[in-house]
Amino acid sequence: MNPPEASKDVESVALVTFVVCDSVNMPQFVCSNCISSNVECTHRGTMTKDEYSPISMQSLVEEILTSSPRYCVPDSKEVVQQMIIDLATYSRNLENRISTLVKKLSAMNSQVLVDAPTLTDENAESEYYSDDNNSIRWLSGFMSNISIQREDDGRKKKKRFFGNSSTMALLKSIWRLPDQPSLEGYGTDKESESESESEYPSDVETIATTPECSKIYPVPSQIKIHTEPLLDFIFPTHDLILSLSRTYFDYVQITVPFLHRPTFERGLSERLYLTNREFGALVLSVCACGARGSSDPRVYSEDPKKNAKAGYEWYTQIEPMRDWNCLKPISLFELQTNINYMLFIPLWLPNWSILAHTIRAVQELGIHRKRWYTQNCHSEAEKELWKRAFWLLVAFDIYLGDYLGRPGLMVPEDHDLDLPIDCDDEYWPSEQSDPSKAFKQPEGKPSLLSQFITRLKLFTIFKYSQRTIYAARRPQFIMGSDEDWRQKVIAQIDSSLNSWVEKIPSHQDQLSKDRKRIFATQAAALYSMYYFFQIQLHRPFITKTSGASTTATGESSSANASVHMAICVNAARSCIHLLDVYSQKYKTPPIPHIYVRLFSSAVILVLNISSGKLTGLSRNSTTDRESVYKCIEILRRFEGR
Repeated sequence: MNPPEASKDVESVALVTFVVCDSVNMPQFVCSNCISSNVECTHRGTMTKDEYSPISMQSLVEEILTSSPRYCVPDSKEVVQQMIIDLATYSRNLENRISTLVKKLSAMNSQVLVDAPTLTDENAESEYYSDDNNSIRWLSGFMSNISIQREDDGRKKKKRFFGNSSTMALLKSIWRLPDQPSLEGYGTDKESESESESEYPSDVETIATTPECSKIYPVPSQIKIHTEPLLDFIFPTHDLILSLSRTYFDYVQITVPFLHRPTFERGLSERLYLTNREFGALVLSVCACGARGSSDPRVYSEDPKKNAKAGYEWYTQIEPMRDWNCLKPISLFELQTNINYMLFIPLWLPNWSILAHTIRAVQELGIHRKRWYTQNCHSEAEKELWKRAFWLLVAFDIYLGDYLGRPGLMVPEDHDLDLPIDCDDEYWPSEQSDPSKAFKQPEGKPSLLSQFITRLKLFTIFKYSQRTIYAARRPQFIMGSDEDWRQKVIAQIDSSLNSWVEKIPSHQDQLSKDRKRIFATQAAALYSMYYFFQIQLHRPFITKTSGASTTATGESSSANASVHMAICVNAARSCIHLLDVYSQKYKTPPIPHIYVRLFSSAVILVLNISSGKLTGLSRNSTTDRESVYKCIEILRRFEGR
């Protein structure tokens, strides 16, 4: 379109006029203009006053804007005047509704959003700025959590954020115990809130390990951008690789199953790690993780401090973010290596960034969608490996986000793929001569993967609690204006947990001793996570001010806190008892990050000992104190593993 034509079009649009319509005086209300043009008349006579409802007004607006030919204005001045008045009234009602909705949304967002000024509020601008005091208080509270402190080496480091669900928040509650003999006032003392943070360890100082561990695990270089060429891998001897890989599949794979053992062992027998760098990195990661549970004298030491370094020489060679290329799709070997890398030092701060990069990389491939698995570009076995790895990323995202108190990267609506196939490795297509038997577990023989699938379902329940109980503001998918919605959500989650427990498969009738050990390890990992999730679910409500309804009386609030505290205490006792029995029989922890569950359980019991008034139960501080000591003993049994 050239400029002159464009100018004419603009002028024609600007000079649009209404054609007087005489449909009111015509038979069947069809105007003479439409009769002469031989077109259907879009005007249907004059509406009565009662007909100007919101629906009819929407129709009128639509008719005016979309009529072809142009909308015909009634020739009656009274009708036109009434139409204009009704349109103005309709517009004013819409503005009032918008204003009301904005105010309700602002209240729901808990000072995150402020009331927006509207055309209908005469004092809108003054009201908009009258909330300055609340805004200043919110901003002051927010800024007080941001600081820069100087390290011993003179460099500046910003403090990291740890939310309410984090272990850091739980630890800080212990620091305040000497000044807070009872939980009834916990978190409400204005003097304690104004105390300098220097009296308590900062987030950065708390996360730092002891000097001994800092020497064992110095910060690896993979979190930096490298330009130097990649170094050749230094592998252990082949027989040691075989020994460590057996330990890996016997102790790690049973609770974190994402490798196919026969396929991996075929790669080892073919010495594929010497020619394929990606597979070589995977082998090093398997050796590093396997060394933690190995009794091979070449890697194991009776000294826990020395044994804590087992596998570190192979772990440091893996640098998942060193040559990260955003244009190069991630491979299956790279994905599996990254998972092992995060397992070696679980819940380690850099894992948060590594997990984020890995999730974005697999989402780029589309393995989070079901339709990806209908393609024919991969074998069925390879598709299943991708699926297992992705579900582990989902679990890591939930668990690591909970540990750090940060929102996860994924929500259930983001992926629609099926759960992993409940089938042991020996029944995969590559191990079956009969294709009809592929991925079919024999009846009466429980799969080693069934506990992992059950655990994934528990993670799904816990993810919902993260999106509701620990949400920064009221989730949009929770409708209504009930201020006590958190208590109702907790009741719903508790019901889901009870239903989940009833469906846990029981595998206690196995004849094989080794298989009994595997199922015992899986059960310890499963139930300890269940107890830990119970604690995390009810922990925000063990004080009056941390989640109970603001409209409830002090007495009812205290009663609710007693119920939540009792649930946390029972879960903590059960978790400690379970792991105490397990650790006396097996010296390898059932899952790498088991110490977090022990720590949370111990802290809950310490809180219960120090604040018996809140529970309303007869305290048995001696029993709880013994349970805390049991936690220390369990950690000593697992030390170096």
